[in-house]
Amino acid sequence: MRNPAIYSYVVRFGDEALDVGQPDLDRKPLVDAFLPLLRAYVTDTFNRCTFHRERMQNAGFAPHSLQTFVDFERIPVMSSDSATAEFALLTDEHRLAAQDGLLDMPVANRMAKKFTTSGTTGRPKVSYYTQADWDGTIAGTARMLAHIPRENYSRFFNCFHNGHTAGKVWEDSFSRVGCMVENRHFSLQTEEEVLQQIKSGMREKGGFNFLAVPPYFPGGVRKGFTLNGLLEIDLDNYLGSHIRVILTAANWLDDPAYRLRQRMWDANAAAGTPKTQFVDCFGCSEVGTVAGECEYNNGVHLLPGVIYTEVVRADGSHVANGGRGKVLVTGLKHGSRYLRYMVGDEATFVSDPCPCGRTTPRLVHVERVVDQERLSRGCAAG
Repeated sequence: MRNPAIYSYVVRFGDEALDVGQPDLDRKPLVDAFLPLLRAYVTDTFNRCTFHRERMQNAGFAPHSLQTFVDFERIPVMSSDSATAEFALLTDEHRLAAQDGLLDMPVANRMAKKFTTSGTTGRPKVSYYTQADWDGTIAGTARMLAHIPRENYSRFFNCFHNGHTAGKVWEDSFSRVGCMVENRHFSLQTEEEVLQQIKSGMREKGGFNFLAVPPYFPGGVRKGFTLNGLLEIDLDNYLGSHIRVILTAANWLDDPAYRLRQRMWDANAAAGTPKTQFVDCFGCSEVGTVAGECEYNNGVHLLPGVIYTEVVRADGSHVANGGRGKVLVTGLKHGSRYLRYMVGDEATFVSDPCPCGRTTPRLVHVERVVDQERLSRGCAAG
């Protein structure tokens, strides 16, 4: 049984509007539900952002020609190198007003969040979210849990570092939808200390039942605590007994070297509790939460609404069902305009029907293929 809208928010560009929190959005034809908003966003970006207007004009693209998703493919692809100027991707209005802090703008147009990523590579990318953008991100993110009973994710422990994009997204998304949220304390230095905080928190109400945690770190540098580390020290099986939902972000839950999903289910079996539900997701700081798992754990479903995602071949054309290619994302944001942005990952595109009933395509086997040095330095660990 699907939940009703967990957190509704209407995204607007021009005369087009879309409630991106409605779970039924994932069960509608994408062209009907989303194309008009995407067209309005491209028109708004062309009219208000010099950076993108010049790129579109140089490619001979005019917004009024965008009648289908195929037309959208004529917009030039952004590489990571083209996204390094901090203010270039803002509208001209925001860029010119930034010196004064946007104090005179309506609240929805002011900047609510700023994220800088890939600093370890020497090619930082900056993304600004207006308050309206952040509200849309929260609504889209919360939609991932539409298939999970509300009582299973009511008390939330956020193990992600709160200085990381994911930590902020999870904290704001799930506090806004009604969860009781507690963040991992910044002073904790060991997995034992983190597990103790999990065990002691929300004790009067039965303890935490929802956990967001990186699965494991593929590199040598640690930037937090992981599900792998917590399972290794959880000798009295507190996690198996109490945690009903786990949110991760890395596509490594089924790595045979760690078997994290199965190990958690083994812990459930030992505790005599139902299998913990996993929601793995895929996203980036530039645009937000791109996709999330359904109850069948067979890939991450795209979350159209505030993000449009493509998978393309080397020549820029879209792959067919089962094809593999580079991931492009477009964030429908009023702040930094990442338009057909090559995020640096490769994935297999699956449009076959899913037993869950969603009509949105899935990405499987997402793998970092650009800036791989981020992995060796501890980044991209979910």
